[in-house]
Amino acid sequence: MTVPDADLEQAVAALLAGDQDVVRNPYPVYQRMRDLGPVYWHKSTVPFVTRHAEAKASLLDDQRLLTRRGQERFKMDSLSEDDRQRVREIVAFEALQLSGMNGAIHQRVRSAAIRGFTPSRIAHLGDYAKKLANDFLDDLAKTEESDLVKLSYRLPLLALMELLGAPRDDADMLKSWGDDLAAVKQYVPGGVPSDKIRKAHAGIANVRGYAAKMVEHSRRNPGNVSLVSALIEAQDNGRISEDELTGTLVVILYAGHLTTTDLIGSGIHDMLVHRDQWERLCADPSLAKSAVEETLRFNAPVQMMVRMPNVDVEIAGHKIAAGTNTMILYASANRDPAVFKDPDRMDIGRTDIDHLSFGKGVHVCIGSSLARLEAQAVYDTVCRRFPDMRLAEDPSRIEWNAHPMFHGLKRLPVHLGRDRGRTA
Repeated sequence: MTVPDADLEQAVAALLAGDQDVVRNPYPVYQRMRDLGPVYWHKSTVPFVTRHAEAKASLLDDQRLLTRRGQERFKMDSLSEDDRQRVREIVAFEALQLSGMNGAIHQRVRSAAIRGFTPSRIAHLGDYAKKLANDFLDDLAKTEESDLVKLSYRLPLLALMELLGAPRDDADMLKSWGDDLAAVKQYVPGGVPSDKIRKAHAGIANVRGYAAKMVEHSRRNPGNVSLVSALIEAQDNGRISEDELTGTLVVILYAGHLTTTDLIGSGIHDMLVHRDQWERLCADPSLAKSAVEETLRFNAPVQMMVRMPNVDVEIAGHKIAAGTNTMILYASANRDPAVFKDPDRMDIGRTDIDHLSFGKGVHVCIGSSLARLEAQAVYDTVCRRFPDMRLAEDPSRIEWNAHPMFHGLKRLPVHLGRDRGRTA
């Protein structure tokens, strides 16, 4: 096992703690980890898989490397008994979600959920996203300086409400609950704080109640085809249980928009920072599709994901014991020079980009096709309407979310410039 230097260990600890100076641009830290080998051991106990070949193989090894979220991220001994019980209920609830399932159970529930993502439904949502993008830009253009995060989080959220058949007016409420649930998913030195545990626990009750109302409404209105109706059909046919239906709805309710929100916001930010790429897109909007893939590679919305071996495994000569939380570092793998030429250079014209940003194998993001269409709709619409758009602040002053796993902007201040008019 390679012994890292103290400065690198400190930088990795800062990254995991959500230190703004590191999460803004974690890629120099990833490079240092990657240069030491395909597996980097933080504190000699937590393995990070840093290179593309090993990360991809780990994601595809779904028989031995399982998705799991246990109590390890919580410091149970320091919590009150009430908070320990809340943690147990949070972990049990996460096991009902697709992201926490493995094997035959995962395959059964995923096959039911994916029926809600039909090609015609996704195509409809892509057109809906274009309309939403134009509507939001109409509103943002009324002010001299605009915050594009308002578009990047509301557009996928409202598209998700359309997918589910839920009222648009509930979007902000669901976003708030989702943020509370996501806040306890990260490793924090010293353990997840009690206030976040309590908010997440309350969020579970809220989204469970909301999901139950959605199911009830869909049963009373059977002609309304949506993801909810597809899950109800699966439950009625005995393919999934009531708890599995609720867990699937909930993970889509709170997680379905997060990746797309961060993809849109950071993608536009990165193209504006790398100005030649923004101008290239504006000159040829047909590049929007490949621009989505490059922005996914260049600045992955999900930076890393946990896997846990159910038996002792070996990755690139490193022995990892069963039960060891193992971090698959998507964002580092996406900049592996063994796979990507000049990986730290943004190039929206790249083709055949084998990035890992949506995962690989049986756990590949179920909404990846929708996320791609939404981001493509935004990139295409914004570059056609506002090709002169520029950042309104120095990039070093723009704050990112203090989260090591979910990489996104808190705000994206821009000067839109002259409006060329709504696109079709």
